[in-house]
Amino acid sequence: MPIERCIDGIEHYGKRIKVRAYVDDLVVFVSSMKDVRRACDIILEFCAWTNARECDMNVSTCIILGSAKKTPIPIPMD
Repeated sequence: MPIERCIDGIEHYGKRIKVRAYVDDLVVFVSSMKDVRRACDIILEFCAWTNARECDMNVSTCIILGSAKKTPIPIPMD
């Protein structure tokens, strides 16, 4: 299922934004921990798919960046 159908995304100047992608870069906008979990599940599934086909994902260039009023929650990438 496409990631756009699984997350709520964010509201930005009256427009709903969920995913932006260009070539081999992907940005996923989330507004809740539920969205974070869903997005991570889908991205991990994609990583498993690429690994099964001997494609390499450069995890060292992957980051999760958050902006919240509450205390940030660390999310492990490995």
